[in-house]
Amino acid sequence: MRKLFLVPVALVAMSSQALAVGFNAGVHQTFGSQDYKGTNIYAALGLGGFSFSPEYRRYMVDGVSGPHQAYSGRLAYDMRYFGLGVSGGSTVKKHGYSARFAGADLSFTLSPLGDTGIRRIGGIGRSAAPVGKGVARVDFGAGALLTRHEQEVNVDAPAAAASDLTQTEYNGFIGASVLKVLVSGRWAKYRYSKTITDMPAYPASRWQPIAGHLSYAGDYPDNSFNLRVEAPVFPMVAPFASYTRTRYMELTPGSRPGATSATAVGLSVGLEMVEVSASYQHVATSGHSENFTGVGASLRL
Repeated sequence: MRKLFLVPVALVAMSSQALAVGFNAGVHQTFGSQDYKGTNIYAALGLGGFSFSPEYRRYMVDGVSGPHQAYSGRLAYDMRYFGLGVSGGSTVKKHGYSARFAGADLSFTLSPLGDTGIRRIGGIGRSAAPVGKGVARVDFGAGALLTRHEQEVNVDAPAAAASDLTQTEYNGFIGASVLKVLVSGRWAKYRYSKTITDMPAYPASRWQPIAGHLSYAGDYPDNSFNLRVEAPVFPMVAPFASYTRTRYMELTPGSRPGATSATAVGLSVGLEMVEVSASYQHVATSGHSENFTGVGASLRL
């Protein structure tokens, strides 16, 4: 009888472990040049390999009517050797401008120390990535994100002509844990439904989240590359640095496409349930530069 009683108890214990529930929520605030103010509020609920991550983002900056706001969510399934996710969201219409976006991503792990439901190095996610001795983990993946920008004529912006433009981002990443240092690279290429220089009018670029940038406002990108290094070599403290080079599309015939170089440094401090982070970023363009600082805190249960 005792053995028969222990069998269901063991099954329940294994099931509860397999369907472990995790929760992560936090806020990140950015301040910068031209009185830029940006806010991210996010959460993630995990059940076994499944997770759902809603997010609210907004920003304000001089010269751009605001605040501009967006709501999004991502549903993911992450296992030991692979993960996949779908995401989508939209901005709140402001002065006739709005954007809707949806995407999907797929990732793989080549690692002797792969774990279930853990963030892949360089991939999408906010939890801590694994480390180990030697080359203890290698992750790679790719995805696509489609964004439709729309501009309506309205009384608040009578000079803005009605227009629309569909933007598709193709991206890929690779990351590795090398001697306990996390190194990752991410590349993105953008395609558009129309040739911008041939359009009599195009939507003002009000919503452009680019991997590696702390700010959201910007022109239409052509390609972008981000390199990031994290060094969790101190107990609870992990300094990091990143470099992002982005080239933008030609907007008017004969104009010279612009480019930005964004360099960021910072650190995160992780306690048992709370993680805080701080960062500084310098964004340089031709004859112009901007600076941003970011601070954040998250709670893990």
